[in-house]
Amino acid sequence: MSVLANFPMISQRDGDPNQDYDCVPTSIAAGMQWLTGQKYTGGEIKDAVYTRGYVGGTGATAYVDYL
Repeated sequence: MSVLANFPMISQRDGDPNQDYDCVPTSIAAGMQWLTGQKYTGGEIKDAVYTRGYVGGTGATAYVDYL
């Protein structure tokens, strides 16, 4: 099994109203942070794709164009 050195562990519980459902965007945020070295949160990634204030489930395919 491969290991990504210094891969960040980001909590989806970041205060966003959708934090209970932000596992997909938070996983994406962690990957983006690892690749770029810039800080991201699941909430900001979700807001960029689903709009600010959205509450509900999200799907990985919705983030393809954003990425």
